[in-house]
Amino acid sequence: MIRQKYNTTMTKTFFIVLLISIQHLSFAQDVYNVINIKGKVSRNGKNIRRGQKLKATDKIKFVSPRALLLVSSQRYGRMVLSAKPAQKSMSEAAYILKNLVSKGRASARGDKKMVTREMIHYYFGKGEPHLILGEEATVKVKKSLFPLNKKSFFFMSYQYKGEKINKKLPFEDNRFTVNKDRLFRVEGKKVSGKGINDFGLFYYKNGEEVIDIGRVKLFFWDNAHQKKIDEMVKFMKANELTQSEIQDTVFAYLQKYFGEPNGDEFKTWYQKHYQ
Repeated sequence: MIRQKYNTTMTKTFFIVLLISIQHLSFAQDVYNVINIKGKVSRNGKNIRRGQKLKATDKIKFVSPRALLLVSSQRYGRMVLSAKPAQKSMSEAAYILKNLVSKGRASARGDKKMVTREMIHYYFGKGEPHLILGEEATVKVKKSLFPLNKKSFFFMSYQYKGEKINKKLPFEDNRFTVNKDRLFRVEGKKVSGKGINDFGLFYYKNGEEVIDIGRVKLFFWDNAHQKKIDEMVKFMKANELTQSEIQDTVFAYLQKYFGEPNGDEFKTWYQKHYQ
């Protein structure tokens, strides 16, 4: 019995080690073909040129401001790589190539009616960074489960200068709204929301019960970053990427550096700016 248990444990251990080895090997074998470059980008200290092949373990530096690198691989297809937008000194920004790779498709978190607490939490990323592409986001809920009136409503809480701030979220019919301007007002005065991303989302029921929906990490889109997206899209169109490839790349870029936007909101935002 002990021997059988030992053998089973050893088999599981071997399987886990083998799985990790296979995953590591697949990353190590990833090859990225350089299709085009905008600006100056280096690999392991040497300038990258078109036609070169890059490995997942290569150290990449975006030397010039807003540099872009168009690559392709069997695993991910074509994609555009760039430095983290908040990085001020590109010449000092070094990345391992595999950590730059991020392929994403528009989230399945669409504009459907939220009927459970878990669904509402999931809509806002379920604790993962969630990006609102604009000044506000509106969420539909099932009226019979989440009635919205003077005694029943959603609210958010956050810490501001050591004080807990509770903000009632405006609503109409079966929709409640998270509005940036209203969220960041304390006693009627507008406050900077910079650095405030961690929120608690709650439902106040019948003026008596507080239902905890969950923690939410919210980020509102800053138009200061729009120019970078414009340049990326222009670069991809010039290199004849398909509309689907461009859209997926933009979504992946937002998801990686700012937070995952809602699928329907992203499509509306993308079509408004780039179609």
